[in-house]
Amino acid sequence: MKKVRVGFVGAGGIVNVHLQHIRKNEMARVTAICDIHEETALRKAQEYGGAAYTNVDEMLEKEALDALFISVPPLAHGEMEEKAARKGIHLMVEKPLGLDYQKTAKKVEIIKQSGIICGVGYCLRYLDSVAKAKEYLQDKKVAMVRGHYLSSFVPTPWYREWEKSDGQLVE
Repeated sequence: MKKVRVGFVGAGGIVNVHLQHIRKNEMARVTAICDIHEETALRKAQEYGGAAYTNVDEMLEKEALDALFISVPPLAHGEMEEKAARKGIHLMVEKPLGLDYQKTAKKVEIIKQSGIICGVGYCLRYLDSVAKAKEYLQDKKVAMVRGHYLSSFVPTPWYREWEKSDGQLVE
């Protein structure tokens, strides 16, 4: 049986978890890894296999991918999801799809029209407390949302800058 050819855009942070899982999956293989930091892309490609890239457009042009993990900061998404969707590449996108509502809605429409599978990842959405909150809020109108961070802050430089991440509730 043919293995699913998986590419990655963004080679830091959470992508390490995704790379480990794909490496363990005998039905899939890491085909390409793209990061704006060439040294990082090369190091991850050496560790997990696949070709290293610093330009997502070049990777999408040269590689035959079945699936693509996109794990970049919110400010960096651009049009990579649309480009992959138009090529029929299934997506797993680390949240959010973008920061601008109009652009993101357009992106969602292109993804829907493409017929691909697109998952937007956020590991905490499957907690039992989230299910309980959704049930409780089902027939209520939300007037205000307040968030609390229950661990240390993520050390990434863009995380606490509103214009780059849209703040804690989005990120």
